[in-house]
Amino acid sequence: MKQNILLILLLVGLSQGYSQQIKKGQLIDYMLDVPVANAKISVVDTSLFVMSDSLGRFEIVMNDADYILIEAPGYRKLKVKSPENTSFTLHLVLLKPPLESQRFYSVVDESAHLENGLSLLEHILKSFQYWDRVKKEGITGRVAYELKIDEFGKAYDVRILKGVAPFVDEEVLRITKDSKWTPAVLENRNVKMKLSSSVSF
Repeated sequence: MKQNILLILLLVGLSQGYSQQIKKGQLIDYMLDVPVANAKISVVDTSLFVMSDSLGRFEIVMNDADYILIEAPGYRKLKVKSPENTSFTLHLVLLKPPLESQRFYSVVDESAHLENGLSLLEHILKSFQYWDRVKKEGITGRVAYELKIDEFGKAYDVRILKGVAPFVDEEVLRITKDSKWTPAVLENRNVKMKLSSSVSF
């Protein structure tokens, strides 16, 4: 009797360890830092597959023990084990490297930094002009944003990823767009870089 109970518990544990889940992924080009659309994402050894949308996003049902294969025109195939997280990002590498002028680097010898010596968070908090209104309206929350810095230190393509109030979001955009940078350096040359961060109110 004890052996039967142990066997049942073991089978239940194994089935839970390999339970199916809906996993949400996004495919991003490793060097261009743009979404990869129309990629085929298939669960290995099954007939199940989905396609990524225009933002590189997809949803797929898989077991924890499954592997997925990603195939996109112009990119190297990528085979990975089912990610532990239910939401994840995967980077794809082009078969033919993009032009240097199109690349963004995340691993550099020296990161881009503000010319005034402040961190971007400090710069935003110091330059923000509507603290009285934020306090008066009781606004709290986190503004998440991203920006690109070119090889000349100019901030561009600044985007709010998550906002708290239109006037707060616009002020964060203004401050970030007007910021002056020393560009990132890789192998003794200035390169483009993408940054993302957040500020809490």
